[in-house]
Amino acid sequence: MSRTALCSIAALLSMIAFNTNLRCQGNQESVPKGSLEIEGLKPEYSTCERVEVVVRNASKSNKYVVVYAEKRTRDSWIDDTTYALNDPESLYSKIVRASLVKPGKTALFSFDRCLRPRFVNTGDQAFRSRIAEEDRQAEEAGGGTSQRIRVEIHDKGQSRVSQTVWSRPFVRRFDKTLLNGATNR
Repeated sequence: MSRTALCSIAALLSMIAFNTNLRCQGNQESVPKGSLEIEGLKPEYSTCERVEVVVRNASKSNKYVVVYAEKRTRDSWIDDTTYALNDPESLYSKIVRASLVKPGKTALFSFDRCLRPRFVNTGDQAFRSRIAEEDRQAEEAGGGTSQRIRVEIHDKGQSRVSQTVWSRPFVRRFDKTLLNGATNR
């Protein structure tokens, strides 16, 4: 095999391993034409800054979506929350309700990473401090905490995911003010 062919294979494998998309445009991840577009994300947020994400249905049919936040670990992307952003009550329920996005319409979802669930025993400040500490360690290791939004598209009445769309990754920057005065209430 030629050196060029080996380099091409290596490049292709690295794109697959790191889920790199070849056709990114604007503030959205490349998706099949006529599907969903993810908009409104900035490239960088502070530790507990609220993320507002817009899901636009660019198709001519209804889309039922479930939206999740993910974070990058050394080896892969994992869920960052234990609930669907489009259905925050799913944090306390085993059922996740999909949200309908009609053709040509948008749906706005928000992600408050530092919203403490009711079942967490620590106080709000201690909960936020733990997340800030994770971001501090990630920055010291080389760049902050990488996150992205995952949108799962479901066929009407089906629990099966028919398509998955990801946003471009964004970075969480350490907010040192969250470490000051941390207490376990």
